[in-house]
Amino acid sequence: MAGMTESCTVCGQSFEVHFRYQMEERDGAFSFFCSQACHGKSLRGETTSGVVCDACGKRFVVELVSQVVRVRGEAHYACSDGCRAQIHAESTGARLGSLYTSAPAHPAPAPARA
Repeated sequence: MAGMTESCTVCGQSFEVHFRYQMEERDGAFSFFCSQACHGKSLRGETTSGVVCDACGKRFVVELVSQVVRVRGEAHYACSDGCRAQIHAESTGARLGSLYTSAPAHPAPAPARA
């Protein structure tokens, strides 16, 4: 049985797809990678002007493995530990408003007696 032949999204080389990592859906389109090196370059944002943080929208280049967060098999990007925590919390159903706890309300002072 013959495999699919595709062009690498990163380097343009023609190759036959054998492994799951070689084909990835992103932003409604498929990307193809001839090697783990090309897949890594794409994942880190080296082939573009970086990636966009899925929590705050900031553009950055991935430098740490902790900046790539897998949720249900899909890569998400976090520019900081705080954004990483937000992505994890949202993946379990937390809403943005519930991530921030409000300070406890102080009781109003009793009225002064004359």
